[in-house]
Amino acid sequence: MSVCDHEIHPCSEHSSRQIGLEPSEDPRKDGKYPRGLTPPSVHRAWLRFRQRLRPKYQQHLVNRVDICINVPRLQLGVTMVQSEQQQRSQRLQVRMPCKLSFGGRATEGFSNNLSTSGVFVCVAPEAFGAETPTAGDRGLVRFRLPDQTKEIEVGTEVVWVLPDDTKAWAKPALGLGMRITSCSKEATGHLAEFVRDFRHTVMVLTSGDDEVMPMQKALANNYRVVPCRTAEEALERLATETVAVLVTDQNMLDTEERGPFHHLLRRLPHAQIIELFTGDRPNANDQREFIALGRLVHHVGVPIDVIELQKVIRRAVDIHSIEMEKELLRIELDRLNQKLRRENAYLRHRVPGSHGFEGILGHSVSLQRTLEQLERVRLTDVRVHIAGETGTGKELVARALHANSPRAQGPFVAQNCAGLTETLLQSTLFGHRKGSFTGAEHDRPGVFTQANGGTLFLDEVAELSPATQAILLRVLESGEITPVGASEPVRVDVRIISATHQDLWERVRAGQFRDDLHFRLMVVMVELPPLRERIGDIPLLAQHFLELHCLHYDKHVGGFAPETMEILESYNWPGNIRELENEIERLVVLADAGDKIRPELLSEHVLTSVGIKTEIGGDRVLPAPLQESTEFARRLLDSGRGLDDVIDSLQTSILVEALKQSGGNQSRAAQQLGIPRQTLSSRMRRYGLDIADSRWATRPPKEPPPGEMS
Repeated sequence: MSVCDHEIHPCSEHSSRQIGLEPSEDPRKDGKYPRGLTPPSVHRAWLRFRQRLRPKYQQHLVNRVDICINVPRLQLGVTMVQSEQQQRSQRLQVRMPCKLSFGGRATEGFSNNLSTSGVFVCVAPEAFGAETPTAGDRGLVRFRLPDQTKEIEVGTEVVWVLPDDTKAWAKPALGLGMRITSCSKEATGHLAEFVRDFRHTVMVLTSGDDEVMPMQKALANNYRVVPCRTAEEALERLATETVAVLVTDQNMLDTEERGPFHHLLRRLPHAQIIELFTGDRPNANDQREFIALGRLVHHVGVPIDVIELQKVIRRAVDIHSIEMEKELLRIELDRLNQKLRRENAYLRHRVPGSHGFEGILGHSVSLQRTLEQLERVRLTDVRVHIAGETGTGKELVARALHANSPRAQGPFVAQNCAGLTETLLQSTLFGHRKGSFTGAEHDRPGVFTQANGGTLFLDEVAELSPATQAILLRVLESGEITPVGASEPVRVDVRIISATHQDLWERVRAGQFRDDLHFRLMVVMVELPPLRERIGDIPLLAQHFLELHCLHYDKHVGGFAPETMEILESYNWPGNIRELENEIERLVVLADAGDKIRPELLSEHVLTSVGIKTEIGGDRVLPAPLQESTEFARRLLDSGRGLDDVIDSLQTSILVEALKQSGGNQSRAAQQLGIPRQTLSSRMRRYGLDIADSRWATRPPKEPPPGEMS
């Protein structure tokens, strides 16, 4: 039903007699409608009347007739144009999200059809409450065309209201037919171009011409019809077509076409399927096969009823549009989730006291042993010494230990003891009084005073001078400090956590560090493993730093290419986590927005260390594992097989091998593959693998590894 201009062609001598109306006359006679016409059947009556007109009568055209019908269920004010020269605006059946505003009432809905002169929108029945718009109400409608980035806002006037309309999935809806009363010139141009050019694609895959011709004739005005005779031809057309609806017949599920047809369905995850069937009902075996493929199918009988076909196609296109909207929302949700994770990581990194042990990333055995030690001492005030190579995250661990201790509400102060002169270091540690030395113009508290009631982290304690070591030993024994230039000691309550990348035992044996201070500091020693020993933690840390620096530089990077991550895991990382973070920050800066990080962006020393050499011509020679992967990819490209075919073959081979090794036990095979058992069953059905197959029933299952016996 048109939104605004309902085109009819009755001849002048029949129009008044058939409809029983004079221009602008109320159709009700004594409260009744003539000839039993109820409001929902008014338009259908006109269609039947027009179809009954003989062609010779259709040349006798009447002038403009205004008909106003006002009834409780259908409020209609329609101008019927009976002139072949006055064509109605071209309409486009398309579903787009719309925002409606009538007075102070606002809601959201979806367009059903669209033209340059009007729009029909479906909204939820309860969208406006008791104040449902009526004919004549004016409002605003905003929507965005698929090929535009800016919303279009148009002024509208309600022409008719359909309270019992239905939308996709047969849900009830309130239909509003609205005439466009105001629209900018630029928006009108975009709208006209969109209505003229945009069409959803309906692919007709059938071996005969008997069904194609009537479908093309019935759908040509509103859809782009692409006929194909074989599944292979349809697969070739997908390179240039975006298919919304696939119409097929029962022959596509025959033995010869089944494989290519299944491949076609996998290439069209959001397209709706319509099967043409002969006889009284669809074939039950076909329905079961479609269900096994995870697809719901609409059915249309042959010979084709054009009206029924148009109705089913319209519903299928609506569902396709909903599926595409869901996919776009899923992509947007993934993007927002990544942004949220980056923000959380950034805040955990920046906010003091927010580092719990869960903020120390890694699942390696060596790291977990360290975390178990920290868990045992976190509720005590015992002094902890953290040993580890440079860049292993000693300060991060100290912060985490403080944040999970009873002193978490107190201050955390970190002080590096390297690179300072003895006088300056003593002043920094213990403070000084005004005039105690040249430049001491006022009193200054030391880090011990600043950390009173909390935790003091002393990094690189192996660099302390002998004099400072003696003072620090006295502080640890008495709990009192004496600022430089002061005569009276000051009592402090501080938990000491120390760290160094050097071997303190070696320093003690060399006479460079006091053994008594060593014993005071090292009540509990925690050793952080170097990154090269944290097997499996590099991908987790790399992803964390990627998200952190993407947020810092306000840039989206599509992650790491598999070969890039393989190189990162192969590198020795002498600078440990600090070097890894610096490398990831460099990659974020150099990578193109939205792209994956390729190996060629990695630093030259990283590539050289793992065996990748740069030739004079600029090409890099990959290490053996990557060379094998590259050679395999070249062979696949030379074979002419598509990517989906290759992936399907690989997945089938992997599933078969897992089932062979498990002796046909699906639970054990799923555990070995790292997927749920339901997923394994679904993929077996997808690739036509039968659990009763003798290929894997003959091999005994592999014994489970020790520790997994029930």
